[in-house]
Amino acid sequence: MKAAFRAWSACMARDGFDYTDPWQPNDNPEFQSLEANVREVATTTADVRCKREVNLVGIWASVEAAYQERKIGENADALQNVKAAIRVMLGNAARITDGR
Repeated sequence: MKAAFRAWSACMARDGFDYTDPWQPNDNPEFQSLEANVREVATTTADVRCKREVNLVGIWASVEAAYQERKIGENADALQNVKAAIRVMLGNAARITDGR
């Protein structure tokens, strides 16, 4: 992610924007009004173009999915127990709502 953020930041810099990560434009106080100003539109346009250029969203999603898959594997037994408990609750709710 760090390399992808650096690539995005370098792309933004080519358009004259000094951001180190993609959260910074969102947090810019200048962009908090209800109507976008010219600089905000230019920043957003560059942001989207740079995200596409460096595949930031694809990289981010892949990294996040890998972390999630690892955590699922590490917690498989606990997750199976939760899944079983949910099945019981849904079964009980179905019986109650069906009047059985």
